[in-house]
Amino acid sequence: GQPVHVLCSDTRADKRSLFRRLLEESRLRDAISQRAEFLGRPVGELTVAVKPTFMLGYHRKDPSPVTDPELIDDLASYLGEIGSGEVVLIEGPNIYDRFFHNRAVHDVARYWGLNSNAYRIVDSADEQVPHSYRRGMAQYTIARSWRDADFRISFPKIRSHPIEIALLSVGNVEWVGGRCDEYLFLERQADRATAIMMLLDGFPPHFAILDGFDLFGRDGVRPRWPERMQ
Repeated sequence: GQPVHVLCSDTRADKRSLFRRLLEESRLRDAISQRAEFLGRPVGELTVAVKPTFMLGYHRKDPSPVTDPELIDDLASYLGEIGSGEVVLIEGPNIYDRFFHNRAVHDVARYWGLNSNAYRIVDSADEQVPHSYRRGMAQYTIARSWRDADFRISFPKIRSHPIEIALLSVGNVEWVGGRCDEYLFLERQADRATAIMMLLDGFPPHFAILDGFDLFGRDGVRPRWPERMQ
């Protein structure tokens, strides 16, 4: 029910200034202040969990499935400027680590240059704790940092997806629960949508940012509106 803010540019040089404008115009500061008031605690005591997407990245020549590391740093810096508490960057492994070395969350984060002192990186697979979801099925655990965060931000890169057509802020939360390959079976079909809905029902994000600033379409063709974020 909240307004959606979309900012566009014709040049890559505007990326960081455009992102700053987006954070201000979308009133992220106010959203965090309202959350602090609701919890009855100072903003400086709030833990902010940010869920980007970078685990499908495989080479620096193709950043299309990766939330821009510069924008992640800028978001963490902005959160520090407005006085929020600890910022936790949370991601989870996918099936790549079944076939390749150096695919742990911290390995991939280091490869993409995600090493700022403005946030702490956690691997959601290392933090899974049991949780009894009040409805549905297909989820039985949750990452502790996502569960305990006072304010949650979903911050994916707009990219193609074999099921969703385009991965946006809703599908991006799937990695804070069980691994995606836990829902692949030879003898039955699991409902991925149900698994995601359980996460959204129990631990929804309070804010969403979409990085669509530098996109590549099929066969490496740049789309008509590459410099966009919302």
